[in-house]
Amino acid sequence: MLSFKEFLAKYNLKDEATSNVKILNVVQQLDILTKTYMRDDPFTTKSGIVNLHPTKGTHWVMYTGKFYFDSYGCPPPTNILNQIKDKYGECIYSEYKIQKNDSFCASYCLYVLYLTSLVGFKNAVLNLYYQTYTNS
Repeated sequence: MLSFKEFLAKYNLKDEATSNVKILNVVQQLDILTKTYMRDDPFTTKSGIVNLHPTKGTHWVMYTGKFYFDSYGCPPPTNILNQIKDKYGECIYSEYKIQKNDSFCASYCLYVLYLTSLVGFKNAVLNLYYQTYTNS
């Protein structure tokens, strides 16, 4: 299992805005069926990385099944919450604020998606949280 720093290095992720093309490139390497979506798009896959702006990049969040992750620890917007609840009956989200003064939101989402496939959502978020706050 890679640490967050190792993950960044392996997939050449930097502290900068991340495009959907870069996200999809990493997802393909991870071999996880995931798409990128704009905030108002209907979700068609079990996992997705979602741009919270309806037309251009500002902040990326992710969902996988009933689990939702925002690196600022915010709950999902109503339309995303409703889509997840409609498909999975409930929506469980992390309230941990992980993102500080950086542009790693897409990288955090990719890392949580990667870790979730290995250790489950709750452990993935806790792992990233402890790495972020104990290695500062």
